[in-house]
Amino acid sequence: MTEERIRLEEDRDVVAAWKSGLALGRKLGFGLFKQACLSGAILQLTRSVVEKGRRGSCVITDESDPKALRARVVIEGCTGELLDAAKSRINAELNVGPALPAVKLHQVLESCQIDAQGDGVRISLTINQPRAAQKVPGRPSPA
Repeated sequence: MTEERIRLEEDRDVVAAWKSGLALGRKLGFGLFKQACLSGAILQLTRSVVEKGRRGSCVITDESDPKALRARVVIEGCTGELLDAAKSRINAELNVGPALPAVKLHQVLESCQIDAQGDGVRISLTINQPRAAQKVPGRPSPA
């Protein structure tokens, strides 16, 4: 199981988390749409952490199983303001690419849980793709 932990304190950490999410989506074999959704969710939510609290973390994990490719993202932030920001970002339309339709993140997530804990917030989400839709060499990726 692959896991990467990124501390969130400034803009460059948001970019590092976004790049890690995109890299994991590619490594797993997600189609372009799912790669964009995964990295887009990470970008939006980690940006909220840095904008609202300036401290937090992002853990990106490969939790694939025999039936599905699956990426889990856990983002933690240090301020209660993040709770409303996270809910807003999950329900807002996200432009995931020039040739791809805008989507609401909650529509493409397998699971999403946003919880207040102490003086912070924990956001846990998963994005999956059936293995049957995995990229086959010599064929275009499924959207």
